Amino acid sequence: MWRYRATLPLGTDVDLVTMGEGGTPLVSSESLGPAAGLGELYFKLESCNPTGSFKDRIASLMVSQFQHEGVTGCIAVTTGNAGSAMAAYCARAGIKLVVGYLATAPPAKRMQMHAYGATVIEVSGIEEAPENLERLFDGCLELCQRRSWPMCWMAHRYNPLTVEAYKTVAYELIDDLGLVPDYIYVPCANAALFSAIYKGFLEYRDWGRIDRVPRMVPVQPANAAPLLAGYEQGAEDAVRVTARTCVSGAGNAYAPDGVLALRAVRESGGHCAVVTDEQTLDTEVQLGKQEGIFSEPAGALPVAAVLCDVQAGRIPAGSTAACVITGSGFKEPKVVDQMFDTRCHSVRYDHFKQAVESLELMS
Repeated sequence: MWRYRATLPLGTDVDLVTMGEGGTPLVSSESLGPAAGLGELYFKLESCNPTGSFKDRIASLMVSQFQHEGVTGCIAVTTGNAGSAMAAYCARAGIKLVVGYLATAPPAKRMQMHAYGATVIEVSGIEEAPENLERLFDGCLELCQRRSWPMCWMAHRYNPLTVEAYKTVAYELIDDLGLVPDYIYVPCANAALFSAIYKGFLEYRDWGRIDRVPRMVPVQPANAAPLLAGYEQGAEDAVRVTARTCVSGAGNAYAPDGVLALRAVRESGGHCAVVTDEQTLDTEVQLGKQEGIFSEPAGALPVAAVLCDVQAGRIPAGSTAACVITGSGFKEPKVVDQMFDTRCHSVRYDHFKQAVESLELMS
């Protein structure tokens, strides 16, 4: 990511807290894209970042700034990936991190935070009332102000650094492909990543690196789609909804960066896509078995959406599309146990040959 340092709002006198985040692989689809009738389908593997998600980009930028400013501690509220990323980078910088970890989030991500030495407090009851999350944030802000600590915001609405870090995904897509895809599909919760990628494309266009921007498509679970609600109502912002989904990290009732996201959709000629939880989990299985990509459910959202859209004729056959795979499947092993048959035959070493032959795997 730091090869683009000249475009990022961090002075040259700032020492970087970095572990090689960014520069993630862009791979072409060997199976799903051709079978669906797409011209080309690409996967941007943000799961290959140091802690397994795209959040490492903003964690590196934010913690670099914190360290430069002499910050000694900070607080984050998270459903997983943000807390894992901040915990790792704060550990490298010697900054104390307190994480409010929502009780409905995957346990594996909490384990990451503990491994990096964060103080983790599980928070329950958020789902009992729409205003409870805001109350939690208010309490965290009060604590931060009392201690002169920063709050770790992951939305542009609260922290403009966010889009500056994430926009490098767009730079990398263009630099690696050497062309502009027709469509970009991005999973959305707070919509910061989606909005930032659009900003990156706009900057490349303004600098003369490309002559157009892709059609931007934010993807959310069908039962947690505040962007679609705002888009269909003709609103400038996302509309608060009741969120019910098993797709961790994508189940926001409201998208704080909804204004930026809906502007990106309309200006680029894109659309808002939603897919069911069942479609998402089925696609996670397909990604593993047919593409060799182990994605968390949220990362499978955009792939499910582009396959549904081309089948429904919403985008033309032969289109070129790129999907951002935001996080690793290792983040949610419980889902893997539910979706895959992970049972194994158990034999002694000297019976392995007979076991393989009995399964007729060698024919």
